[in-house]
Amino acid sequence: MNRLTLTQKLMYASGYMGIILINTTLMWAMYFYAPPGGALKPLLPIQLFGLVMLGGRIFDALTDSLVGHWSDRARTRWGRRTPFIVFASLPLFISFVLIWAPPTGEASVLNFVWAASIISLFFFFFTCVIVPYLALLPEIAEGSKERINLSALQGLFAVVGLGIGMIGSSFLIGWKGFRWMSIVIGLVALVSFYLPVIALREKSRGGRREHQGESEKLEGRSTLRLKEAVVETFKNKPFLFFIGGSLFFWFGFYAILADAPYLVTEVMGRDLSEVGKVLGVSLLVAIVAFPLMLKISRKKGKRFAFLFSMSLFAIVLSLVGLIGRLGPFPILYQGMVVIGLAGVPIAGLLILPHAIIADITDYDEKRTGLRREGMYFGIYGIVLKSAVGLSSLFVGFLLHHFGYTRANPSGILLCGPLAAVFILLGVFLFLRYPLTDVRR
Repeated sequence: MNRLTLTQKLMYASGYMGIILINTTLMWAMYFYAPPGGALKPLLPIQLFGLVMLGGRIFDALTDSLVGHWSDRARTRWGRRTPFIVFASLPLFISFVLIWAPPTGEASVLNFVWAASIISLFFFFFTCVIVPYLALLPEIAEGSKERINLSALQGLFAVVGLGIGMIGSSFLIGWKGFRWMSIVIGLVALVSFYLPVIALREKSRGGRREHQGESEKLEGRSTLRLKEAVVETFKNKPFLFFIGGSLFFWFGFYAILADAPYLVTEVMGRDLSEVGKVLGVSLLVAIVAFPLMLKISRKKGKRFAFLFSMSLFAIVLSLVGLIGRLGPFPILYQGMVVIGLAGVPIAGLLILPHAIIADITDYDEKRTGLRREGMYFGIYGIVLKSAVGLSSLFVGFLLHHFGYTRANPSGILLCGPLAAVFILLGVFLFLRYPLTDVRR
């Protein structure tokens, strides 16, 4: 395949903006269904909503590897990945909007059934878009440097998605409410999903065979059945250490994201419309930290950069519990400093994982003679979404049992330090990740 033009790279990377945008905006779902009080009425008990999110993620996890395997084996004139993105994007938009349109305006069994059903559908269509989209990266970007550069562009668009998701959604909620917010955010995401489809034409992989060493390569095709493909993927030890570390890294990120509306309103004493402004500080820091993270990746390798990001994130999250006790400074500034510092490891989280998985799929090709990007990104999707579901359950448990109001904010403050403990477990697992240079 010819090298991508800058326009193609930008249009491909922009697809990640929509993915991050709707995933980030979902942080409001717990606050929407279980507000701490005021004008909003509770639609579900907070611990019950945590179970809804976990159940949706479990259902989603059952489909991730299946979607990845389907896309690995797909044969269409559009390619292996494109049809999934094209046909799943619109249902994803619709299900996202319906999350914010429960059938009743008060806590009820009907709301529970609605939330559980719609959120499960949302996660399924989300999988059908994100797994094939990410599986394109190892194909269109060949070589470590190009993958890091393309992942960095994805990271930049991810920051844009985070910005719109945090700041834009906060503004729209204050202006028009949750339902209009979901429509506007959903439409922006929908447009971004179709840009990679317009920009790229997939490689033609019609089953051409090449003999290389002892393996017979079947380009773009898996000869393994689903069960065999999953088992073979979990025999890849570098991948196991990577997903173990990633699970806890993303767990910490989504835990603090779900905790953020409560942290800003109940601990820092700001209005709901200011949640996005406070979180925006971390995005500005992340943009500034992008060159630093790229430099560390190129000089020290992706493994070192990922470990550095996780370790720093654990340190920053441990400070969340000290907001209000960090000297004589106003509590607003204390919170903004801590949240701002999180932008540095967030930059690493946005840049590195996709490039690391691309290396792992190259390593897998040397082992099996097969290109199975879809399966690897599918199982990575399971990890990502499990982190979201577990973090929702974790945050819901802490807030319910320890308090999430201005009078009793203990549960809100505990989220950061306890999430930091889990991230340190991720550091321990990823220390055993062996790949530094796939070619060597």
